[in-house]
Amino acid sequence: MELYATGFNAHSQLTFPTSPAPSSPSPSPVFSPSPSAAPSPTSSPQKSPQDIHKFRKVLTGTSIRLLFAGWSTTVVDVDGTLRSSNDGVIRLPAGISAADIKAVFGDHTGVLGALTRGGEVLVYKDGEDDHDEAGRGGELCFKRHEEGAVDTKTKTSRPTTTSIAHLTMSGTGLICVSPSSAPSSTSTASARIPFIPPLLIPPPTHDLYTHPSLISLLVHGISSPPPLTPPKTTTAHIPTLTLPQAPTHLTSNTNTFTALLPTGSLYTWGDPRHVHILGRTPSSLTPAQEPGLVTALDGIPVRKVVSAGWMTAAVSVEGDLYVWGGGSANGGDGGGKRIRCLPGKGKRERERKRETAGEVKEEDEEVALVDVAGGVDIADVGVGAGHMLALTRDGRVFAVGDDRSGQVGAGEGLGRHFCEEWVEVELGQGFDEERERKVVVGVECGYWSSFVLVRVE
Repeated sequence: MELYATGFNAHSQLTFPTSPAPSSPSPSPVFSPSPSAAPSPTSSPQKSPQDIHKFRKVLTGTSIRLLFAGWSTTVVDVDGTLRSSNDGVIRLPAGISAADIKAVFGDHTGVLGALTRGGEVLVYKDGEDDHDEAGRGGELCFKRHEEGAVDTKTKTSRPTTTSIAHLTMSGTGLICVSPSSAPSSTSTASARIPFIPPLLIPPPTHDLYTHPSLISLLVHGISSPPPLTPPKTTTAHIPTLTLPQAPTHLTSNTNTFTALLPTGSLYTWGDPRHVHILGRTPSSLTPAQEPGLVTALDGIPVRKVVSAGWMTAAVSVEGDLYVWGGGSANGGDGGGKRIRCLPGKGKRERERKRETAGEVKEEDEEVALVDVAGGVDIADVGVGAGHMLALTRDGRVFAVGDDRSGQVGAGEGLGRHFCEEWVEVELGQGFDEERERKVVVGVECGYWSSFVLVRVE
């Protein structure tokens, strides 16, 4: 396997250490440090000379999983060893292997924790507070939260006994969790009153729980969020939410959460001040703060959904790509520019032009069906802060959006580029070697970076 990357690299988050893992299986992974590009005489002094503007190979191994791509840190599982970009091996608690790590989560400060396949939350420790006599920092590790995380006021922690199936953290720090088993009030009530006629018993539901922070989750327990203060603002979160079914996946962006159900249906909820990123119109029955069906995709089974920044993208079972959201609090994804395929402002501008030309104006869309490369089927999609990647089923990679740090990988503009339309990108350095044996199998986006996973056959 090979991992290719491009984009923001000021913290060396696209650079992996060259030291081999102490117990990596043979063959040992090869780490390809990304060389710093020397600034040209005309380059702006504010631009980081380390940013990468075209995809290049940064990692090689027998198996590679990209677990976290944040603003300043990247975490990968390469050949059964967890590694952090530019920092080295991450130690795991006894009895837990790299293969047991289901997801790694964090915020703009870096990695905060991990979720195991067994439903346990681990806390990340970067070693900055532990120094030896020579002044060297401690080792990187994930620890069981009983060992490390405590309430900063009470100095106590309580084990979270309920197993977690899914966990996601929004850009504002809210954490939403889906327990592995969560009996709802409906199912509990029907169990207590067996004589209720079956037709009068509401269908079973699944509860989700929202916490304002990781510490809150660890200290108070999964299903016991702290009491809410009086909702003085519209951003007050609702601690307990309900879905028709247990989700198969949870994702989030700056202010919105999205749940994918086994039926392929999507439900979204979030900050009512930014309803355009919900992909649906809130109502009195399904307000913005509570899960509501994305009706534009009702009846279209979705197999993958990803979300970041102010955007969400979904790939249907049939291989169609749908997107919604876009823009930010100040109205733009990249210097005020906007991805044209997103519903909203760009669509309305085109509609006004049609209206001027005497054509009928269409209704504003909540979700847009995207035509990539003439409508080819999509195999995978990634979403960043202001850019997106799409992998077609025939193995081509397309990108769109903000490329000011090279995250689109277009290789032009050097800090001044924005791709309003989808462009096909080349993987460049390292990909042409034995190209006939290489197959692109996945794409992912970091905050201001992009990654492509390649299988070598």
